[in-house]
Parts: sequence; structure tokens; C-alpha cells
Amino acid sequence: MSNNAKLKKIGMIALGIILLVGMGLLLYPHIRSKIEFKKQLELGHKCLAESDYDQAIEAFSAAEKIEPHNVDAQNGLAEAYLGIKDYGSAIWTYKNLNEKEKVLSVYNTWVEDLLRDEDYDEAVEILYDARSYAHQYLKDEEANIDSRIEEVKAEKERKAAEKAEAELNAEIEALSVNCGESESIGYAPDVLANAEVGDHVSFGKYEQDSDDLNGPEEIEWIVIDKNDGKALLLSRYALDARAYNDTFVPITWENCTLRSWLNNDFCNSAFSTEEQELIFQNVNENADSFDFYPQEEDEGGAEGGNDTEDRVFLLSIHEVQQFFGATLTYSTNNKNDLLICYPTKQALMSGAGGVSVDEYNRYWRGDGYSKKIIGATLWWLRSPGGGQYYSTLVYKDGKLDDWRLKHVFGDDSSNIAIRPAIYLEY
Repeated sequence: MSNNAKLKKIGMIALGIILLVGMGLLLYPHIRSKIEFKKQLELGHKCLAESDYDQAIEAFSAAEKIEPHNVDAQNGLAEAYLGIKDYGSAIWTYKNLNEKEKVLSVYNTWVEDLLRDEDYDEAVEILYDARSYAHQYLKDEEANIDSRIEEVKAEKERKAAEKAEAELNAEIEALSVNCGESESIGYAPDVLANAEVGDHVSFGKYEQDSDDLNGPEEIEWIVIDKNDGKALLLSRYALDARAYNDTFVPITWENCTLRSWLNNDFCNSAFSTEEQELIFQNVNENADSFDFYPQEEDEGGAEGGNDTEDRVFLLSIHEVQQFFGATLTYSTNNKNDLLICYPTKQALMSGAGGVSVDEYNRYWRGDGYSKKIIGATLWWLRSPGGGQYYSTLVYKDGKLDDWRLKHVFGDDSSNIAIRPAIYLEY
């Protein structure tokens, strides 16, 4: 072979080597990225299997950067987002993959997770998002999502009602602490002859602990007067709560629905036939209230109406003055501890309010009231108030004032407690 031929061959070999090296240099980054992609993908799946979701997200994200449209990497990333409950990112990832059913599945999982935390408002918002997505891509699912939205709303209302009931029961239990053990000296017909004013006696039965299964409880009464073979008894506790009158009209004790309820429904429920025969039908004077309410307040009092014959009744302004020393002068300072009354649990369940510990700490304690006022309630008197649309009652602190029979905000005053009175012959 000639020297020229040898040099030509050597040149061709050198050129080949140069081309091979060049091609290798060009292909190396691609090969390297393939190797790195496989490494990150395998690491992502390994972390998924071990529930190491944060590390899985890092691995799948690294793999996705190398191959942005790789389905395996994106599916793995979506599963890792689900693992850490990053539902928004999982949905976004499945949307990029056009996995419509998986998108709705994540929405449903998100909603169920929110419902476990009782976050109903957020759950409804997510369902509306799901419905919007279904409207675009899966119209057959719209009706199902609409039904689910209504179910969640209903569940929210049910839970809210349960919570309100639980809070009410807790408050009632807390306010019931002042309804202590009975102080009765015995059954009224057996002990009244020797009882003294201020003694407690039992007579009749009425539901008081709001537990119908154990039957009604004995009613405890305070002897507040004895005269001519008759004893005036006032219930120790407020036994129920009702409006003074069912309609908002100017009314007197004679014609109000509360009087009818006491002398019929309550009387028949609380006392046996034999006990009713022992109750004296008293003629009650229903005096005007002009001497109590000042002329500059409202209408300055109202007419009390005709005298009435009652077996069960409410005390009047003048009777609480006579038997408890209440001040017969309208004043914000005419409070009387002897008139403080606590409602039974049944009365609380019927709507009667009571001073809570929180209310006492915020409003009453600073004005010098003792803890005795905790649990105290408002209770009706039969006397008219400062005008035709008012009746007098005893406030929580034992102060006398009037109460509009129907408030301008629609309250029918059915949350005022009832403390009945009766005369028993002995």
C-alpha cells in the first residue's frame, strides 16, 4: 500500500473516531436524563409504598421535570398529593391527565374528609366546584352531585340542631343547680295545721325534671300565710313557662289565657280529684296598678279588672308587698332577695331563662349581686303593668317591673316562668 493510501486510511479512522466521540458527547445528556428519570420514578413508587408521601412528591416532581408529560410520573404525583390530603393539587394533576372520573373521585374524598370534621360549609363549596366540573365533562354526574349537596345541607342543619340541643341541655343542667333537695316538712293536708309561715310542704305532682319516664315529681310549696283555717301556698320553684295571653291585646287577669290554663290544664294535671277538693276557690281582688307605676312611665299604670274566683292563681303586686315586703314604689332599686326564684328543669325546657355563670360574671357581679342570683328567672304576677299591653312580673333579682305582653321584635313573652299559688283549707 502506498504512503498516500495509508495516510488516507488513517485519516478516515481518525474521522470515525472523532465522529463517534462527538456523537457520544451529544447522546450522553439524554442517556443521563433517562437514567435520572428512571431513578426518580422508582424512588417515587418506593416512597409511595412506604407512605412517605412528601419524599414521593419530591421524587415524582423531579421525574416530571425530566419528562413533563409522563403519565406514570403524574399519576404517582397525584397519589402522593392524596396521601398528604392536598386534594386541590391532586385534582389539578388529574385534570392535566384528563382523568375525569378520578377528578370527581378526589372531589368526593375531599368532601367526606370535610364531613368527618363537620366542616359542612366548605364541603358544600367543594361540591359546587365538582358540579361545575361535571357540568363541563360528566353531565351524567350532575344530578348525583345535586343530591349530595342537599344531603350535606340537611346534615348541617341536623348537626346544628343537635349542637344547639346539647348546648341547651348543658345550660339547663348548669342552671338547675339551685333547684336543691326538698325542704318539705310533709304532705300539706297532714302538716298544715301545725306548719308555720315559711315552712315548705308538698302537695300535688308536676313534671319538673323533664324526664317523663320517672313520672311527675312532688310539688314543693312555701307557706306564705295562714288565716281562718286556710293557708296560702306559693310554689318554691317556677314550674313552667307560658305567655300571659296568647294574643297581643289589652287584657286583664280575668280574661287572660294564663289564668284559664292554671285553673284547668295545670290544676287537672297537678292535682288528683281528692286534692282538688281541698283547694279553696278564692275570690281574688285584681287591683289597678296606678299606685305602683309613675305617670311619666308608659301610661302610668292600668286597670286591674274584675275580681275573680280562682283555685290556682298568680300573686299580685300587693300580695308580694304584703307577704314578702316588696316595695310598692316603682324603682330600679326595689329588688328583694326573698322574691328570687329558680326554674325547674321542665320550666327551663319550656323556655324560661336563668342567669348563667357567664352572665353573672359579666353583668351582675359588678353591680354587687351575690351568687344567689345565678339560675334565677323572671316570673309572672297577675297585676297589670304600666299600660294596657303590659303585665307586672318579678325580675331575676327580685325587683318588680312590667313586661310587654308582646315585644316589638315578635316575642310573645312565652319564656316568662310561672309560679302558681293556691289556698288550702286545713
